[in-house]
Amino acid sequence: MSNKKSPYLILLEQGSHTWNRWVQTLQSKNIIDVLDLPDRFSKLSPLSPIEQNQLAELLSVNTVCELDKEIIIEGELDEMCLEGYIFPYKLHFKNCALKNSFYIHNSFFLEGLSFIDIEFKKTFSLRGLSISKEFEIKSSIMPDQSAILDCTIKSIASITENDFNEAIIYGCDFEETFSSEKNVFSSYLLIKECSFNADAVFNKCEYNENSEFHNCVFNDDLNFLENTFIGNSSFINSKMLGSTRFDGSSFVYPPRFHNAEIHQDTSFLNSIFYSQGMKSELMPYFDQVRAWCTLKTSMNKMQNHSKELMFFSFEKDCVRKVLWMDRNYIKWFFLLLYKITTDYGRSVGRPIIFFLLLIPLFAFVYKKITCNRQVEFIDSLQLSISNSFPFIPSGKIYISQYIKMTDTGLAFQIISGFQNILSIVLLFVIALAVKNFFSIK
Repeated sequence: MSNKKSPYLILLEQGSHTWNRWVQTLQSKNIIDVLDLPDRFSKLSPLSPIEQNQLAELLSVNTVCELDKEIIIEGELDEMCLEGYIFPYKLHFKNCALKNSFYIHNSFFLEGLSFIDIEFKKTFSLRGLSISKEFEIKSSIMPDQSAILDCTIKSIASITENDFNEAIIYGCDFEETFSSEKNVFSSYLLIKECSFNADAVFNKCEYNENSEFHNCVFNDDLNFLENTFIGNSSFINSKMLGSTRFDGSSFVYPPRFHNAEIHQDTSFLNSIFYSQGMKSELMPYFDQVRAWCTLKTSMNKMQNHSKELMFFSFEKDCVRKVLWMDRNYIKWFFLLLYKITTDYGRSVGRPIIFFLLLIPLFAFVYKKITCNRQVEFIDSLQLSISNSFPFIPSGKIYISQYIKMTDTGLAFQIISGFQNILSIVLLFVIALAVKNFFSIK
């Protein structure tokens, strides 16, 4: 450590045993009892008067007990590797540059831990920490690898406006509000087996590669507002037990919620999904089909039929790609027709337009094949209208009269039957679209 001006840095360099004995020496806090520390810490003895004088001389202070305030560490540091420390006051890193590794393991914080405006060059690791008050990382440049593992944070945790590369948060327990806002994750992000016991906020973040939130429990409200997911995003085996919002977020690839428990109050308002059938090595078409199907099923269970239909259409877009790759061109063609004519049952207007266009089209065909020149186009149009509603008895009478009047043969019967089939199909999809339109939203 290069900054020798700080007495706290000098004291930290003496090792955890000397540091923790200094903590025991402070009479203002019974730190061992307050933090409910393991038994090994209860055996620590305070510094003797001689040891206190020697340490005060080393630290260039009058007495070791005057170091009774927030611990602030600034400046350029070579490295910092701390394990088994007890911090009775807030440990605050600000405006620092760490040239080499940084880690704090198996340590205890009574008043909190914060990192503001820090540049980490190598690894960053927090493991096995117990933080009784707020935890903060802000406006920092994180190293190639960052890890927060098996930590318990009993107050508010805030991670905002940072640049991350690869980041892992594993096995942590957040007892109060957790906030991750305006962060950029340039590489892989894994948050796994964590428990969020209050609100969890992930807002306005950018995830440039895979972001995985696996086996987590979100016990209260969960917000992913205005995020950008450029890589794969997944929430596999996670439980979202409170209101969940993905409003205003954009997804290049479909988010995966396999075996996840999604709260009924889940919203994708104004979210953007770019990947309907987008080819990528990151997520093959078949995996995209599974992802959309999972979301569709979840929305069905929540009776959110508008989102169910939206994810159903995304699923079918990917299915068409799979069918094309498998050279199943017949199914691909009919699914394409389903897309064009009805938008997979979501559009009422499209099938009505196609239905109406077929009437003059078939009227023109009937006029062309008739052998009786006295038949006017209006007669063919009436015939086409009658054929468009094959279930109406009066239409059949008009069709019989037209046949006698025009002396048409087999060609008319084939074309008329084809129009009947198309009309029945379009009437069915119109009814389906109307049903979907009036479903509970």
